[in-house]
Order: sequence, then structure tokens, then C-alpha cells
Amino acid sequence: MARRGPLTAAKRKREADKRAKRQLKQERRAKRAEQRRAKRAEQRRARRAEEQARAREAAKSENNDPREDNEHPH
Repeated sequence: MARRGPLTAAKRKREADKRAKRQLKQERRAKRAEQRRAKRAEQRRARRAEEQARAREAAKSENNDPREDNEHPH
């Protein structure tokens, strides 16, 4: 970027404002990305826990007589 002439205070301020705006945008973008990652990780954890619970339930019902499950409703 070849500049001609001295950098006036107004130009300097404008460039500083642009820099600040760019940084703000980048920070917002980073925050959103982090929230997305956290949300996805939470969903993964919930799904895994649900699958494990289902597997435990299936294993329990395989081992027991099905009539025993009806005697003790939770």
C-alpha cells in the first residue's frame, strides 16, 4: 500500500477504527465458534450417555425374566 504524503490525524484515526472493528468482528466470530463447539460436545455427551443407558437397560432385560420387570415398576 503506497501512501503519499503525511498520515493526518484523521487518517490515523480512521485506520485505528478499522483495525478495532476488524478485531471486534474476529473476537465475535471466535466466540460463536467456541459456543458451537461446546454445544456440539454437549450433544455428543448427552447422546453417548443416552446410548449407554439404553444398552444397560437392554442388558438388564436380557438377563432377567421379563415378568420381573413388571413387578417392580420404577
